[in-house]
Amino acid sequence: MTAALAITTPARGLTVTERNWLRALAIVVASILLFHGIEWLERTAGQPSREAGFVYHPAETPMRMVGLAHFLVAILFMSTSRAMQRPASWGWLAGLLALGAGLCWMFDDAGGVKAAIPKALFFTYFLVHEFRDQAFFYEANGDLPRGGDAARTRRDLLGIPLLALGVVLAVFSVGAGFRIGGARRYTDQLLGWAPESLVPVIGLLPLALVLLGFAIWRAGIERHHEGGLRAFLRTHRPLLVVYGGILAVLLFDILVNRRAYAIVTLHVAAWYVFVLAGQARRPAPSPPPQAFSWSWMRSTPAGFNTLHLGLLGLVMAAALVWAYGFGNDPALSAFHLLLGKDAFPYWTIMHVTVSWMPR
Repeated sequence: MTAALAITTPARGLTVTERNWLRALAIVVASILLFHGIEWLERTAGQPSREAGFVYHPAETPMRMVGLAHFLVAILFMSTSRAMQRPASWGWLAGLLALGAGLCWMFDDAGGVKAAIPKALFFTYFLVHEFRDQAFFYEANGDLPRGGDAARTRRDLLGIPLLALGVVLAVFSVGAGFRIGGARRYTDQLLGWAPESLVPVIGLLPLALVLLGFAIWRAGIERHHEGGLRAFLRTHRPLLVVYGGILAVLLFDILVNRRAYAIVTLHVAAWYVFVLAGQARRPAPSPPPQAFSWSWMRSTPAGFNTLHLGLLGLVMAAALVWAYGFGNDPALSAFHLLLGKDAFPYWTIMHVTVSWMPR
């Protein structure tokens, strides 16, 4: 698989950004199929329940395994980067860790993923992180056209998925306000504080805000980008394809699993492919770093795979021990804190919060 990811010969008509994303999607599909197979083996062997087995869900378990490995790689790379040679960077890191801990506390106090509003805010927070990273990949891959105000362009591009998310949330709010569809189950939870006569009006407010936001965003595009909106969309097709693919995966996952598992695995796979492809494009370090040194792990495909896949193997080994040796007993607090499915959202919040470190 690693050798396939390192191929850089372009498929006709596809940019680096699009090719990398398709490779990441292939990894996600392969991981789900693999864990479907493991789940089948567990059931065939007589595993009584998914709560006590290794595979809780064929899309959830790979998300948790690769996610934890990714979080570990990310903090290792961040804490040993050149930027951390500045004392101010350690101040930023300490502050973001404290902020992340505070967000975890508020998320838990509000009911966590079992409560509708905190769950929606959690996934929105993660998706902003994912869309921002994809914009970074787009520029780092060399697919962002040169010239003009790059920072302005990045902000305008990020407006596209944010508006799309706004539309989804606005439709849900309208459904809750008018008590239609599945959203009516959340009317009292979301709008129970409002007078009954105002509930439909308040339900419409997010849609009005999204329409206003779109008008402001489009006006900015027309002012700052030659050719206006159509030219802007044509120019940045690669990132729009990726954004559309992310939203399609999210929608498919929600419809099939009623959860958003695959989108997290996709995020991790996208980073994995991006790093490997970038290393393959760059000239090999000269002199080559010593095998198994930290420089080797940071700067070469073989080293990066050793680190990333090695940590993934350790995470999976620990999960297998917890499952088959102790039936995922939550009383084993260290295992539960590090590997439990209920703990994973909190590690995700910490990871996303720390990712706001200045680049």
